[in-house]
Amino acid sequence: MQEYIPFFQGENRSFTEKLAKYFEYSGLESKIDYDEANDVYILSVPADKEKEAKKHYQAFYFVERERIKKAENEKSSEISEEAKQEPSEKSSQDISEDMVISENELEEETESELVSHKAGQTPTDDEEDMTSEVETEDYKGLITGSGNYMFKSEKYQDYTGTFYIFLFLGIAGVIFVILNIARVLTILNGVFPNFIMGALFLFFIYEAITIWNKAKKLKWEIEEENQLTEKINQWLQKTVTKDFLASISNDNLSEELNYMKQTDTIRDMLLAEFGEQNHDYLDRLIEEYYNQVFDL
Repeated sequence: MQEYIPFFQGENRSFTEKLAKYFEYSGLESKIDYDEANDVYILSVPADKEKEAKKHYQAFYFVERERIKKAENEKSSEISEEAKQEPSEKSSQDISEDMVISENELEEETESELVSHKAGQTPTDDEEDMTSEVETEDYKGLITGSGNYMFKSEKYQDYTGTFYIFLFLGIAGVIFVILNIARVLTILNGVFPNFIMGALFLFFIYEAITIWNKAKKLKWEIEEENQLTEKINQWLQKTVTKDFLASISNDNLSEELNYMKQTDTIRDMLLAEFGEQNHDYLDRLIEEYYNQVFDL
């Protein structure tokens, strides 16, 4: 049985999951546990993969720090632009306060979350090369969320399957309660047990009806999403070629970081081409296309 050791701890669950997702892309298994006593999330890695985890964490640390810096710059730019456009509505003191709040929030995210049991220390001198590589990159994202998105057709199948399960259990349960009330069965004795079980099975039927209504509503949206998916896939086939990927790659970055940078670039192009869309939806389409065409 694989032995896991604690590697990272943080108060922010989403940040810990982001690190776990990065490890997953890097081919490193991990698991997250919640420590109620200390109110922290602990990410553990296989004991024999600790050195590999440190290496990937260092890359994660620098890229995430660069993302935070860029967010700071964008926020400052937005505030400056607002000050130019609406000087009478926003005083210089208000602008300064906004910048302090932004910097505090970002600092809290970087300093409090980039802390671990074993890998979150300040980078050492032998990591300077990696720092310079990542800090020169105009890198906009870190982790794609493709695993979080379900196509509407998949949701519809999930809803319908759940509907039939709840409906079957509800009807069967109501029949069971009726048979007990009629004394055909004597498994439930007394009014109270029959009342409780009857209410439970009626709730199952209610849930089945609710899920069915969701499925019907979703069914009308499936065709629209399928059409959009087809258009996006055609765009990907036409645009995302090996030469295109080579043009947006950096030989100084690892394969995992290059893949994530490529994904961010393609997603931005899709948003410009098709308008605002669910990012997880786009990430899934990009990942599936990439795996189908380039990972054969």
